[in-house]
Amino acid sequence: MSTPNWVSVANELMKEQKVYQKDLLEVFNVNSTSAVSHYFSGRNSISSEQLSKLANRLGVPVSKLLNEEVSYGKLHVQTLVDTLQTLVRIDKLPDTKIVTFFETLESLGLDRISEVYDVLLEANLQRDKVIQDASDRLKAQSNR
Repeated sequence: MSTPNWVSVANELMKEQKVYQKDLLEVFNVNSTSAVSHYFSGRNSISSEQLSKLANRLGVPVSKLLNEEVSYGKLHVQTLVDTLQTLVRIDKLPDTKIVTFFETLESLGLDRISEVYDVLLEANLQRDKVIQDASDRLKAQSNR
């Protein structure tokens, strides 16, 4: 029985955040820390729903737990431009609207757009974590 690939990342994040297995009972829908440890040891397989709840509890995307190289933090500006150009062609917007849109985009500055995106993404991830933590505390209080 090998240790699941998400465990090392989860353990590192838990250590940083001072989260213990006893804090994850609801994530795994179990009543004891020994049951939680079965997931961390690989004895029980984690479901996608549990993985998502664990990621939310730790304030990270699932891809971070899985150690996947998914770019959540840096907006890939060229991909954004390519996406917008493709949508403009699909929707067959008039040339005047296209020129105005891309002039506006250029005047805002693609680097600035990327920077603001990164800041807002981080703020939203932190907000989601605060909401999840509050929800977990309320559920824990109602279970007492």
